[in-house]
Amino acid sequence: GPFTGGLVPVDATTGASATSFGIVDGDVHVVISDGAGGWYVGGSGRIDTMYWCNLPVAFVRHILPDRSLDPSVQVNGALYTDVTDLVLWQDQLIIAGQVDTLNGLPFENLVRMDTATAALSQFPSNPNGIIQDLEVVGDVLYMAGQFSMLGGQTRTSLGAIDLTDGSVHPWQPVVEGAAQCLAASGDTMHIAGGFISGGGMEMVFMLTADLNAGDTAVHPVQPNNEVHVLKVVGDTL
Repeated sequence: GPFTGGLVPVDATTGASATSFGIVDGDVHVVISDGAGGWYVGGSGRIDTMYWCNLPVAFVRHILPDRSLDPSVQVNGALYTDVTDLVLWQDQLIIAGQVDTLNGLPFENLVRMDTATAALSQFPSNPNGIIQDLEVVGDVLYMAGQFSMLGGQTRTSLGAIDLTDGSVHPWQPVVEGAAQCLAASGDTMHIAGGFISGGGMEMVFMLTADLNAGDTAVHPVQPNNEVHVLKVVGDTL
């Protein structure tokens, strides 16, 4: 078939390929609506080094409703950086992943972009490792990944930030191992990854956690391997 780049739109009803964006050259990890008919796209490009290695370079792009590229949003990382998730909160695009440099400035895994000016800024509280997934519920940013600290407080693979002031939220589910993804439904957070829960010895791949207290339980539906994406639509996970 034709060259498409890393992002291929399909018709939601028929599944047929729609007109390609034709502008994203790289591995796309996340696409979200901008709320105005366009999309924000995040992922990693690839560059060839003298050692013939393909190294990731993080990027964020804004695609306009007419499928052209917004020239004002050009977020680029350095070697080994990778954007894994994006969420919108008010007038901010929150960028997460394995990040230490964007547009030549030092950042640490969690970055804010003003959607009006495209200016980047750091969060007051950052994890000390990779973020795999974000979920915003109200004014709280929940995150899953591979980290042990969040804003100077102990948080293992799961944590949350109050977006109103950037402080670390008390939500602290207890797991051992990496968390891959989150999906909130009512007062419950569905969590998936590859971890040992509650100090036990049995590997589990999905948990539920109270959205406020963080108390965990093994999910009633247990897959036999890791899950990388969760989505709640109505009453269906």
